[in-house]
Order: sequence, then C-alpha cells, then structure tokens
Amino acid sequence: MNSRINLKLRVIIFSVLTIMFFTACETTNNNATTQYWLPSQRFGSTVDEIKLEVETQGFQTTFDSEKRQLNAKSTKATNLEIIYYFDDKNKYRYAMSKFANTEDLNSFVSNIQKEGFALHASASKSPEERVYISTVKNVIIAVSTSIEKGRIAPSYSFGPIDETIFSWTRTQTLSHTSGLWLPLIANGLPLDMVQRFETRLQHTFNRERSKIDKGIYYFNTGNARFPYITYWLDDNTKTYLDETAIFIDPNNRPTPAEVDNFLTSNGFKLTPLVDENNNQVYYNREYKYCAWVGMNKPAGGGTFTPKIQFYHNNIDDRLPFEMVNFPMPVVEFGTLSMEQAIDQYKAKPYYQSHTDDVWRIIIYTTSKDFPEIWIFEGDGANVGKYYAAILTATDTRIINSPNIPEILIANGYEKKNVSILPTYINYQNNTMAQIDHNGTFGALSVAFSPNEF
Repeated sequence: MNSRINLKLRVIIFSVLTIMFFTACETTNNNATTQYWLPSQRFGSTVDEIKLEVETQGFQTTFDSEKRQLNAKSTKATNLEIIYYFDDKNKYRYAMSKFANTEDLNSFVSNIQKEGFALHASASKSPEERVYISTVKNVIIAVSTSIEKGRIAPSYSFGPIDETIFSWTRTQTLSHTSGLWLPLIANGLPLDMVQRFETRLQHTFNRERSKIDKGIYYFNTGNARFPYITYWLDDNTKTYLDETAIFIDPNNRPTPAEVDNFLTSNGFKLTPLVDENNNQVYYNREYKYCAWVGMNKPAGGGTFTPKIQFYHNNIDDRLPFEMVNFPMPVVEFGTLSMEQAIDQYKAKPYYQSHTDDVWRIIIYTTSKDFPEIWIFEGDGANVGKYYAAILTATDTRIINSPNIPEILIANGYEKKNVSILPTYINYQNNTMAQIDHNGTFGALSVAFSPNEF
C-alpha cells in the first residue's frame, strides 16, 4: 500500500477517533513533501487534553508553564510545528503555526478555502493580514504575510469566532459614535495576537516610544484625535497582555457623557472610586476588569496625556453590593400603636425577635445586610403612635448599593430632590424614605417616616 493511501487511511481513522477538525494538505518544495495540519478545534480544553490529542497524532510536545505555550512538533512531517496558547486557567484559547515560505502559505490558503473557509474582507484593512472564517466550524484563521519585530512570518493563527470585548480573536473594534473604540484588552493574550490585530487596522509599530525590553508596545493609529494605542505585557515573561490604553488628544477629548455611554455600552459600570485628580473608574464585575478614565488635568500641572486604560483587577471588595437583602418595614405611621406595630413586624418573614431599648425598640431581622430595624414612637399629638423606622446597614458597600433605590422605586417611591439626603417619597401612603450614607441618624441607614415635603 503506497504512502498516499496510508495518509488517507490515517486521515479517516483520526476523523473517527477524535472530535477535533483537522485538514491535511501537501506541497512539494525541493523534492521534500511537507504536510500542514489544522490545529485542534477543542477550544477550552486543558493542557493535558490537548497534549494527549496531538501526541496521539504523532507530535512531540513541550509545555512552557510560564509562557502558557504548548509546542507541538510533528514527527511525521517536515517543518510542521504548532504552538497552542493557553490562558491563566490552562484553558486552550488559540493556536499558531509558521510557514517556511510564501509558496507554502499560498498552498495552505488554497486548501482551507476548499474546506469551506471564506475570505472575510472587512475584518482587515491590511493586505498583510488576511482573515478567513468558517461559520459552520466556528473557526477564524488569520493569515499573516508581514514581518515585524518579534514575529516570524509568514504564519497563521487559528481560533474560535468571537467578537465579544474580552475575546482573544476579536477582529472588530466595537467603535462608538464618539469616535472611541476598543483595542484588544483581554488579559493574558499573547503579543502575537496584539500584532495581528494592529496590523489588520493598518496601525504602525512605534519603535521610538516602545520599550520592548520592558514589554511596552506603542502603535500609531494615524488618527489625530486618538493617536496611540499602548499595550503593556506582563512583568515577568514579557509574553502576554496585562494592560491596554487608548491615548486621546488633550484638546479634543470626548465628553463625560460620551465616555460613559461608550463604556456602559460595552459592559462597564461607573464606580464611586476616583483618583487624586477625580478621574473615574468603571468596572466590569463579571470579568473583573477596570477602565480608568484619565481625562482630568493633574492638579499639580505637568504633562497631560489623557487616556482610557483597561486592566484586569478584582475590586469587588471595594465596591457597593449589586444586590442587598432589604427587609421592607411597616409604614403605617401615625395610625398604629407601638404594640400593634410590633405585632405586624412579628408577622414579617424576616422577624427574629425584638427588645425595648428605652428610646427605641429594636427589631432583629434575618437579613445579613440590615440586621436591625429601629422603630420609634411619635411625640406631641403622636405620643403612643408608631411614627418612624430606621433600617441599619452593617457596611458602606451595603448602604451605597444601587439596589436600594431600585427596591424603593419598586415599592412606589419616587426620587425627589428636596433634601441633602437622597429622598424618596411615596405619595400613595404619604411616607418618605431617606438614605443616610454617612450615619447622620446614628448609623448607616435607610429611614422611613411620614412625608415632610
């Protein structure tokens, strides 16, 4: 049986035994046959899973845990080496392989087109970086013909189609009406993907500003309003992405409303955190990503270089809780006696017990966020009547939660600018609720009482 038939049989066998997709193609250079195989399509698999798969196919592997790269070199084909890239959880994200020459690259492109990959022309402005996709296989292949410092060309990258903001293989800039757009910001992606992305946008590498030995890469955009994109790689290996910034012309900055709309439309929320120059921080809680908006001139003067900088940082413990357990109090003020009010509290599902603390009665609740409700008797004509309730919070992250206004509004209260305290009024039962962020009422709290406005 000749070698060509053997190859075809191996292809059939591997197609049956593995769930990944691969293609074998052949080109002949100087009388030597070279085979190109598409990498594993099992994105999200562990290092051990990919290692076992490719070793079964006749590859020798070495894994660099620091750089998160699995090098797979074929024992059966000349010059066939595939690098598999993994994230910090050792999950497979994409692969890359190099070509010996342009002839091999062209043969590869011809082969993948036969396999159903189509040129995605709008994904690249540069003739040096062509993008091919297969929506059936959900795979994107970016073929590079450029030679840039730090990259050996020609080559291709192979990954999942994913145009979300934290994707490693994103081709879209997610541009906004303000002119702002999103460079690659995904923590952990390799320099190779950064270079491919910037090449597709026809951004040029700025050698003068860059500090390669420190892992800092500047790219000129050709856009006077947003002149530079900067990528900072990790401190230890200078291999994968840590931070990204888009620089902005000091005299042509987007408005705060435009920046807010741009970031919120991309999944970031404004936080109460600011720096010494009152620059704001936005946060994506799901992905633990910050966007620092450096748009304010430094108080002490000096060089002003406005930018929006993206970086991975878990600041959950510094932010208000998104949801709180809010025990809605009894609000029949001025009509119930204190004893009747206590009876109504006893009927609430959150009631645990109560004590008489001389100047107040404390209702103990099952809520970990608001464990106590202080209730008060009125004075004057309201002596003996239940007249106010204060829900006490245990943490600033609770009392600053955006969920509290949401709960009040859902219970018929409307936000009114009638006091220095955030005030919500329910006109149906003529009560008001005021949020005390600073402990004016004796504790971080939400105070309910008859409407005074």
